[in-house]
Amino acid sequence: MSDKRTGFFLLLPGGGSSSRFGTENKLLQDLNGLPVFLHAVRSLVLLFDKVIMAVPEALIPVFEAERKKHLPDVPVTFISGGLTRMESVLKLAEAAAEQGAEYVAIHDAARPLIRPDAVLRCAEVCRKTGAALLCHRITDTLKRSTGGTVAETVPRDEMFGAETPQMFRLSLFLPAIRKIFASGVSCTDDAQVMELSGVPVSIVENVTPNLKITLEADLQLCRAILR
Repeated sequence: MSDKRTGFFLLLPGGGSSSRFGTENKLLQDLNGLPVFLHAVRSLVLLFDKVIMAVPEALIPVFEAERKKHLPDVPVTFISGGLTRMESVLKLAEAAAEQGAEYVAIHDAARPLIRPDAVLRCAEVCRKTGAALLCHRITDTLKRSTGGTVAETVPRDEMFGAETPQMFRLSLFLPAIRKIFASGVSCTDDAQVMELSGVPVSIVENVTPNLKITLEADLQLCRAILR
């Protein structure tokens, strides 16, 4: 993955309402001089053939204006997102297929700290196996609760926290997500689509910060890390 065509498209689902963040769209918030969503674009654009992002339809002109203002030489195709994240990912995958993608890397636009080296490792595994998931090893002691009290301590040796990007061979992923979406099943991440379809997903461990901005406090923490 360099300046040559790689077959990989970067897909950024950003069609949510940011309801837990507050009244403002979190992806448009200033993060050390750049809107949140453009941090990942700036860091990763050279690794991918194309970047496609799903955003609320009414905000497409706003996102495009921010892109032109801050990264005028970086092409991003904006499409209308769906009612759910899963629908947005489906629309992105279909758009990527129409444009000739072989692989897709689905990355939360609200994860601005992603490192290119982690993405490269994940891409290499995806090429070999067809499905790869960036994640971090769980180091906290895990408790399962019942009725507000501890029911048991859960062994953590084989536990990982899912991150993004999650990368797939598109010929495997697109039919899988079409089928799962049509069935009405809601998946919390893209790797779950593959799991439900019987496709093994390889784990790629990440040891660098890859925080997802959900609350205002997360944005403040990202600002501190970037300083």
